[in-house]
Amino acid sequence: MDNSPIYIKMCDQFGKIEDSEWADGDHIYCPDLNKTIIYNFVHTNVAEMGNFVVKLFRQDQLQGMVIKLKTDGYDFWDLLSDFYHFSEGRNMESSMEQLWLAFVMKVKFDKTWNGEKWE
Repeated sequence: MDNSPIYIKMCDQFGKIEDSEWADGDHIYCPDLNKTIIYNFVHTNVAEMGNFVVKLFRQDQLQGMVIKLKTDGYDFWDLLSDFYHFSEGRNMESSMEQLWLAFVMKVKFDKTWNGEKWE
């Protein structure tokens, strides 16, 4: 799971565009604690997480966001094909989470990461 400063920033800005609920197993970055926790509805004390948190999306969550947009027989193989064509020529030093998030942003909002924000 990517918890790099750049991915945290990408997810933070994505979260301001796309609101999503938390579920068990979500990775949450807590700047006040300077750590990432795995959210569990029963065992996670939200009050201890601080005033500001960032949900870090997993690859399966990002893939699901794109599949939900597509209809009429769009399946996982179509998703992989579209992702392959999107990722060709991209900076492969990035994590897979960063690439998938960039793909989601392009498909859902026609936005691209410029290193600082989604445009």
